[in-house]
Amino acid sequence: MKYYTYIHRRNDTNQVFYVGKGRNRRAWLKSSRNRQWKFIVDKHGYTVEIVAHWNIEQEALDHEKFLIQCFKDLNHPITNVNDGGDPSVASKFWLGKTRSLETKQKISAKTKGRKRDPILVEKTVSKLRGRKLSEDVKLKCSLSKRGNKNPMFGKKHPNPTPKGTLPPNTGIYRYSLEYLKTFVDNYDWIKTQPDSIVIAKYGRNRKWIREFRKQYLERIKTCEDNQQ
Repeated sequence: MKYYTYIHRRNDTNQVFYVGKGRNRRAWLKSSRNRQWKFIVDKHGYTVEIVAHWNIEQEALDHEKFLIQCFKDLNHPITNVNDGGDPSVASKFWLGKTRSLETKQKISAKTKGRKRDPILVEKTVSKLRGRKLSEDVKLKCSLSKRGNKNPMFGKKHPNPTPKGTLPPNTGIYRYSLEYLKTFVDNYDWIKTQPDSIVIAKYGRNRKWIREFRKQYLERIKTCEDNQQ
């Protein structure tokens, strides 16, 4: 089942104060909630309860709308800002609005350094792994970055690399030996871990690390041979 409807209960009174429709981990997320919802959660805490699962989004939306009306009739302190059933409410809220610079800086400071859930990382990677773009999509991507649409159009790199200074097909030379030595020293541990754990820790998958470890060792050997 792709979609579900859920409710949030206050921990102090066990009353339902929010009804929603979502998928994946939406029911447990605190982001994109209204001010009244956050006030209740900060003061009393809350419990998540999944009500029903649905294959069709519209059915989930209809059930959300039905639940909101039911709990309102039962005099529960529902904090939903609308009667439900509208998938575009969140997008309409920000229509024509922009966040202030101060708000953007607060969001940036709060999310900086945050590590993603390894399970979610693995799910995302598994969906993209092996996927091939059609020729039409490739052409559209190419056209969208040509001419003045390219972010580097009319600009020059502040520190251009002189031609011929990098050996061909050796990305290893883009990274310092100290940085790459981390992967070599920890390789025995890295090769026993799933990609999700490795990506969460190093930002690179095992295939990348294995290939660059090989090139790193070859580079070290070349340096030693030149010194002899």
